[in-house]
Amino acid sequence: MSSFESKFSAVKTGMELIEGLCYKLRMMGVQIFGPCHVKADNLSVARNNYQPESTLKKKSNLIAFHCVQEHVAAQIISVQCEPTDTNLADMLTKVQLGSKRLELTGRVLF
Repeated sequence: MSSFESKFSAVKTGMELIEGLCYKLRMMGVQIFGPCHVKADNLSVARNNYQPESTLKKKSNLIAFHCVQEHVAAQIISVQCEPTDTNLADMLTKVQLGSKRLELTGRVLF
């Protein structure tokens, strides 16, 4: 599976969790204004949510793609790109300079 396809299926899973959480919050009387923001570290995943054409070949990936696009069009979620410089998850998975690692660690600990 390509990185794009796996990231898109992860966005779909996250979208389903967000949808369930929003439903539970509405059941408790909490009003939700605007879309929930989903951050993706793959720029093509963030950009392809707003384009109707798709080049995916597997049926499961197409379903995830169109399901996410439908929720973006309904303004339930908004998918945005998170650059490597500010991505907190990258400090656990990528080699970084000491100063960059300290900056990201400081954002988590303090």
